[in-house]
Amino acid sequence: MDTYVTTVERDGVDDAVAAIIARHATLPLVAVLRALMQEYGHLSEGALRALAADRLVSLSRLYSLVSSYDDLRLEQQYEEALPAGKAAPLPEQLEESASGATGLLQGGPITARFEAPARSLEEYRAAGGMKAWKRARDLGSSKLFSEIVLGPITRQPDAWQRVASAGGDAVIVANCHGGDPLARQEDLLLERDPYSIVEGVMVAGQAISASRGFIYTRPLPGQEVERLQAIVAEMTALADSGIAIEVIAGPASLVAAESSVVVAVIDGLRPVPNVSDFSARGIWGRPTLVDTGECFAAIAAVIGGEEEVNTRLYQLTGAVERAGIIEAEASSSVRDLMEIAGARPGAEALVGGLSGRFLTEGEVDQEMLHLKPAIGPRWRLIHVLEDPRDIYPMAVQTAAYNAASLCGACVPCRIGSVRMAEMIPEYLVDFDKLEELARTLELTGLCLTGRGAAAMISSALRYVS
Repeated sequence: MDTYVTTVERDGVDDAVAAIIARHATLPLVAVLRALMQEYGHLSEGALRALAADRLVSLSRLYSLVSSYDDLRLEQQYEEALPAGKAAPLPEQLEESASGATGLLQGGPITARFEAPARSLEEYRAAGGMKAWKRARDLGSSKLFSEIVLGPITRQPDAWQRVASAGGDAVIVANCHGGDPLARQEDLLLERDPYSIVEGVMVAGQAISASRGFIYTRPLPGQEVERLQAIVAEMTALADSGIAIEVIAGPASLVAAESSVVVAVIDGLRPVPNVSDFSARGIWGRPTLVDTGECFAAIAAVIGGEEEVNTRLYQLTGAVERAGIIEAEASSSVRDLMEIAGARPGAEALVGGLSGRFLTEGEVDQEMLHLKPAIGPRWRLIHVLEDPRDIYPMAVQTAAYNAASLCGACVPCRIGSVRMAEMIPEYLVDFDKLEELARTLELTGLCLTGRGAAAMISSALRYVS
């Protein structure tokens, strides 16, 4: 039976451990674990017992968390007892092309400050920053909320409405984790203009009466987290915004950008998807809003500039003359974006990253808005193929990567993704059986990432057939 650690069992624990835990009393469990890791290089049993007693959580919950994050380590003797797994490599073509695809090819309102990034809050204000916050306070919560939700800023107006109607003290999360290791739009925003994301979160807090906010990222070096946290502290102090904002890094996982996983990470639970409605009862039992970092940067641009912004950030990689990030209209077609990047006429593409779908020349006139949920950067990743004969070999590599990288929280992914990866490279593959398995996973997978991984295989099979 799972038991809680008592304060008696914590006696004798190093005072320094207790001090670290006390200093991070308001932060999520994973943030405290990382602080202990940074200090000691590993997580001792005594440190975990002390944290369990302080937070009134079970030791098994902490051990489960540690096992879910690559950057957390137990003491050497326990670490050696863990099973050693080998991650599948990223598909070679995708990894090589994405590594240099982080430059800005075409800008717009969201990326207006990319050419001359602000190095301080003073520079940000001199470039027109903080206007959105000033106008937000003048507008009042009701008018401000209407401007955000009734316009084209967010792709999730229903989620905003549910959080607002739930009442109570809400929590806001700017989801800057791309999920897909190849999607780098949010990374570029955090690097070039983090101030606009923070300002957008403060404005959103004013709109839905939130007192807590988080900027959720990929795993970042310690100094980068400190840089972002310093920016947050300076901006919130200057604005007297009434919302406390923390930076927290999620795991390096394919499903880490799923909204339910974001909530689980901050709530100190295992980082796996679930189907609960967190808009009414999410982090700490409070109404919780999760939207993209790009959305909050757009809020700063719209509310501060008083002009409509209906653009999104797209990433183009592969067989193009210029790979990188494009800010373009939300209604842009795949062909429009491929032409901006200089793709050859008639090219095929993988749209949506590792859980996307292959589109042939006759399908690239579809608008990006209608291809995927379009609520996260991973779905706006376009990899242009050099040759249509690359589709099936790339699907084989991607299926192997997805099978090794999906969380396995639901049976369809845990079994179905592995079986698909086993079947697809077979010389005499049964295409009908493989397509039936992929379709089943598309219909029954717990999260968009798992269902998308199956859709990728289905799209490759359509081309082969």
